[in-house]
Amino acid sequence: MVCGDLTPTERRDEILRILSTVSRSNLFFETGSPQQDAFNWIVDEDSAQLCPDDDSLVQRYTLAVFYYSTNGDDWKECNAPSDFDSQASIAAANAACTLTTVNATTIFPNDIGGSNAWLTSESECTWGGISCYATSTPNALKVNVVEFENNDLSGVLPSEMEQLNAIRFFALERGNISGPIPSSYGNLRSLLLLDFDFNQLTGTISDSLWDLTNLRQLDLNDNQLEGTLSEDINNLSQLRFFQIDNNNLEGAIPASLGDIPNFSEYLSYDLSYRKGYTHTYPLFVTPNI
Repeated sequence: MVCGDLTPTERRDEILRILSTVSRSNLFFETGSPQQDAFNWIVDEDSAQLCPDDDSLVQRYTLAVFYYSTNGDDWKECNAPSDFDSQASIAAANAACTLTTVNATTIFPNDIGGSNAWLTSESECTWGGISCYATSTPNALKVNVVEFENNDLSGVLPSEMEQLNAIRFFALERGNISGPIPSSYGNLRSLLLLDFDFNQLTGTISDSLWDLTNLRQLDLNDNQLEGTLSEDINNLSQLRFFQIDNNNLEGAIPASLGDIPNFSEYLSYDLSYRKGYTHTYPLFVTPNI
């Protein structure tokens, strides 16, 4: 693709300049980092060969960082083709991908999605487990749903996902993702559902998550999270459903949970089951969002 009068080197440098506002610039020069892998893919291997001014550049790069950060080549399905230049390899990768945003389809029936393998040349909105909605800008699509369950995701959650600022469903259930939940996820202010249950997440729950004031459902159960729950949880005034059992949390259940007007009457909250004592309440069924 010809990008105006830009030479290949100028195109690369301009893309690097733009993406350096998304990721720390030193990471592009760190061998084997997800950011370097995603950048090299965008510039050299992606058949789409985006120009620096393409509206989808940052979104496409962000999802590529997610792929490499969660060891996408080892996912159960929807892995990238083994050879980006081989049509046979691309066709085989697409045929092996069956994932769709099945749980969100009835809620967002007008979303654009698909079941293509990741890092293929088609729109990132057609990669398995992704769906997008159209914006007022012609041909511009925004990621609305990222949904994976039991697809062998591992590695760590990249902070760059904050760039998907229109996302409403972010579900990564039953994987082996480790490390902390990035504090930058508190910038995903459109989120209605955040579901990272049954992983290996560690660290404390960042106070930034209490800024997700549109959140209806928060599932963090069955991880290795530590610390206490903040009284600021009542900032989630739209919360309907909350699970955080089977972690290493301590302390009392925040009284401020009672200030959330539409919260279910039951809360499942296992404070420190590995330490031999629990505070567990019956679990309310998940409501419609």
